[in-house]
Amino acid sequence: MIVVTAPVRIDLLGGTLDIDPINLVLQNVMTLNVALNLEAKVKVFPGTAGYVKIKSTDYQNEYVYEQDDFKPENFYQNRFFSNHFFKEMILVAAMLDHVGVLDGVQIELSSGSPAGAGLGGSSAMAMALYQALLKFQNKPFNVIKALKVVKNVEAKVISKGVTGYQDYYPALYGGVLALKSKNKGVEVEQLYRPELVNFLEENITLIYSDQSRFSGFTNWEVCKRFWDEEPLIRLGLSQISVLAEKAYFAIRNQQYHEILPLIIEEGKVREKLFSGILTPNIRDFIFDLELLKVKTRKTLGAKVCGAGGGGCFIVVGNAKEEIQALCQKHGMKHLPFKVQLPRSLDEYETKLAQG
Repeated sequence: MIVVTAPVRIDLLGGTLDIDPINLVLQNVMTLNVALNLEAKVKVFPGTAGYVKIKSTDYQNEYVYEQDDFKPENFYQNRFFSNHFFKEMILVAAMLDHVGVLDGVQIELSSGSPAGAGLGGSSAMAMALYQALLKFQNKPFNVIKALKVVKNVEAKVISKGVTGYQDYYPALYGGVLALKSKNKGVEVEQLYRPELVNFLEENITLIYSDQSRFSGFTNWEVCKRFWDEEPLIRLGLSQISVLAEKAYFAIRNQQYHEILPLIIEEGKVREKLFSGILTPNIRDFIFDLELLKVKTRKTLGAKVCGAGGGGCFIVVGNAKEEIQALCQKHGMKHLPFKVQLPRSLDEYETKLAQG
C-alpha cells in the first residue's frame, strides 16, 4: 500500500494575486501562506483487474468504475469538459486518466479539511493523489512537472473559473512560504522559524463557518474586472500586494507583531472589493468580534480564507477562549491546527518511495 499526505494551507496575505497574469502585471507580487497539520491523505493499493474502486471519507461513499468508463465521452460533452458522469469523483477520475491508471486499483482519500473550506483541500488531495499514482506505476516524481500537471488538471475539472497556484506549494513544501512571482516562474522562499510558528499558532484561530463555498466564480469576476482595468479592483489588488510585501519584511525582520494589523487590513480591503465575500453569519460573527475588541482592548480582526463566500476564516489576536466562545454562539466550528514542518523535497521523495 502507498500512503501520501499533503497539508492544506491558510493564506495569510496576497491571495488572488497568484492568478495568471495578475501576478505578472502587478509589481512585486507575493503570496504568504502557512501549511497546516490538517492533511489530505491518499492510499493506493492493488485492486480487481478491470475496475477502479474509490472510497471517499469526505463524501462518505464508495465509487466503482469499470475500465471502459474512462472514455472521452464520459469526460466531455460537446467538446467541453464536464463532470456529468464521474460527478463528485471527477478530479480523481481526471487524474487517473492523466496518469493512465484505469483499472486494478483501489483508492482511499480525504481532503484534510471540510468541503469548500477555502483551505486548498482539493488541491492538496490532488497533489497527494498524483504522487501516489506515480509511485503505484513506479514512475519518477518531478516537482516542477507536478506543479504544472496538478494545477492544469484541477483547472480543467473546475471548468467554470480560473485557478491560482498558491495551493499546490504548501502541499509539497510545508512550513511558512513566500511565493514570489517572477518572469521565470514562482520563486519559493521558506520562512519557517520556531519563533514565527509559535507566534502564528498563538495568534491565529481557524474557524469553519459551516457553509461551503466555490472559488471559481469569484476568481473569474476578479480577473474580468482586473482585465477591464476597473480602477477600484486594480487599486485594491495593488493595496493587497503592498500589504503582503510589508508582512514579508516584518517576518524577515522578526517583527512578528506587525503582521497582525496587516492581515486585518488585508481582510478589510478584500471586503470592499468583492461582493459576497462575507456571508451574513460571518458578518454577525465579526460584529461580535468588534465588540470583543473594544471590551478586551486587544488587536483583533478577521480575514476570510480563499475567495470567501463561506468556508473558513481566520481570527487574528491572542484571545483564544473568547473567540472559541463566539464560535459556539454562532454555531461555527473551531479547527485546531499546528503549522506543518517544512518538507525537504529530497526527504519527501525518499518517504514517498518508501510508501
